[in-house]
Amino acid sequence: MVNVDETDQERWDIYWFTRYPPPNAIQIPTYNGYSSTGKFNCHGYAWLRVEQGIDRWIEKYLNGSNLGAFVRDGSYVEVPSETFPGKVFWTSDDHSAITTEEPGWVISKWANGPLCKHRWNYSPYGSSPTLKDYVKNCEGDFVSPPTDFIDQTVTTDQTVTGCSINVQNVIVTNNAKLKLGTLGEVRIEGTFKVQLGSELKVK
Repeated sequence: MVNVDETDQERWDIYWFTRYPPPNAIQIPTYNGYSSTGKFNCHGYAWLRVEQGIDRWIEKYLNGSNLGAFVRDGSYVEVPSETFPGKVFWTSDDHSAITTEEPGWVISKWANGPLCKHRWNYSPYGSSPTLKDYVKNCEGDFVSPPTDFIDQTVTTDQTVTGCSINVQNVIVTNNAKLKLGTLGEVRIEGTFKVQLGSELKVK
């Protein structure tokens, strides 16, 4: 994990905002009202945080031991084009993102900088990147296990994807939006609260 204190958060937010301003890049708050954080990077966000709500800094190229494990075990399969929900990997610049409901728009974390919703060709990772698209393997010889989203307090906008999703003991608060994207079922058990002003969307 990279240390980013509150002063750094504001500085990095401003730095990237001036270089990649809206409307083609929109910063998403993470912690302390800022978008920038060192709690997770692009790979940690795309492959772990959106699946399990865990903050982690994942190093290594796709062929490396850490990130590559998500693909090599068969839980994700490469597809020929952008799919929602899905993952996008920049083979040209070691970067990961998740797709959104809006074609051509992705969400990715810019190193220790901001978490952004942005056009796929509008980021520090190049205007003409070489991309690979992946989706959860929900059929065939290897079917991904259910995604567990358990004991979480959602305070910023978050998307959780999986072939099926188990939700248990979750609170959505602070006007946050929680999106559950699945090809299968969403099973909700235990405590589940969406406080006034917050939002749950299942797709």
